[in-house]
Amino acid sequence: MKYLKFFTIFTLLCLLIVASFYTIKYLVFSPKMAEVRINEAPEKELSSAEANINHGADNYQRGQYDEAISDFSKAIEINPRYAQAYLNRGTAYHRIGQYEQAISDLNNAIEINPRYAEAYFNRGGHFRFHQSDSDKSSLRRSLY
Repeated sequence: MKYLKFFTIFTLLCLLIVASFYTIKYLVFSPKMAEVRINEAPEKELSSAEANINHGADNYQRGQYDEAISDFSKAIEINPRYAQAYLNRGTAYHRIGQYEQAISDLNNAIEINPRYAEAYFNRGGHFRFHQSDSDKSSLRRSLY
């Protein structure tokens, strides 16, 4: 009987944890909720770099890339050493076809944080799909 009670409590806790993860995944990070969060945030709350990053991520998720770039640029103005802001802005530039700006921002993110694997990954993807053969060969030479 003692073990049955323990097993029941353990099972309920596991179900609660799983339900929490799904709630976060599907409600907090959904585009519809992003729109609600943006509409609720007054302009004065967007003064910090992190708030601008979050606002830009919401705009990016909704497909409003120009607004996202503006938000990421504000974050960079507040904190010029914010590698994530450069990464996000570079990704948004890529989505609107401004590949040179995207590469430049990804290079800045890597310069700020040389261990930023996501920036290297994104930069490699941009080079792979949007650079000429001579650019690719010079990239290979610089890596080896």
